[in-house]
Amino acid sequence: MVISREPENPEFYRHVNGKAHVSIRASPSLRLEKVDRVSDEPVVARYRQPCLSLFMFDAGYRHFSVDVAGEVSNVSRPQRSVFALLPAAEEVRGEFHAVGDRFRYSIAYIEIDFLSASDRALFERPLVGFEDTTLQWGMSELGGWSHDPTFPLMAEGWALQCVARLRAKLGDRKPGEARSGGLAPARLKMVTDYIEHRIQESITLHELAAIAGLSIRQFARSFQASKGKTPARYIHDRRLGRAREMLAMPGFSMTDVAYACGFSHAQHFSNSFQRSTGMTPTEFRQANGGRCDAV
Repeated sequence: MVISREPENPEFYRHVNGKAHVSIRASPSLRLEKVDRVSDEPVVARYRQPCLSLFMFDAGYRHFSVDVAGEVSNVSRPQRSVFALLPAAEEVRGEFHAVGDRFRYSIAYIEIDFLSASDRALFERPLVGFEDTTLQWGMSELGGWSHDPTFPLMAEGWALQCVARLRAKLGDRKPGEARSGGLAPARLKMVTDYIEHRIQESITLHELAAIAGLSIRQFARSFQASKGKTPARYIHDRRLGRAREMLAMPGFSMTDVAYACGFSHAQHFSNSFQRSTGMTPTEFRQANGGRCDAV
């Protein structure tokens, strides 16, 4: 099987044997792929990509080796999911042996333009076979948002957190080092007012950063310092807050609530609401004295 991320540019390529089912979602800075590959022989891969690549390999491998520009790393019988951070524009060769015939892994491709100059220099060498429960949880959670309309915003926020975590992993910054400096109150109000007025629409980090007059990276850090949560999480929580208000009032169908709160489909809304509250919208409405309108 041959898959090319940029088929018009022969400089970048992916050659992998076996048959695969691949789900893909993307935001301006991040491309997330979940791969379920079947092969009755070891999987051999050769690829070169323009992005920083973060692989998460599920447990279930007997052995794999990764060669990046002559630097070979070997991993045997990992007990938990392990990661491989691979630099952009380097040829990578790998051989993977699974316990059975299924090879499950996820890949987060982070655009080079998203990285600062110091990050690009820091990530020029590979790091293969490391474990990180924070990255594992975050990447798995992001995969669960793949069909949610807020995925692009969640992906942008996670990409910032991922880069910071990798930076700390590579020793550029101590884990847990505090970040200070929030948004000025006036700018914070402009941003939150914008979110409230556009809650039913798609909102991007680019828009919010422009309102605050900051770069995306500066804005995301400053907003989290002010609110204690990422912009994506804040918007998600505000949408669910609006949904709870509407569900407690008569006259709104589930579809009305979904669209008014920025969800493209009532089922997406129901899934997100239940994932966050532990109750379906109908159960919440019943518990709060509202009537059960049809979807």
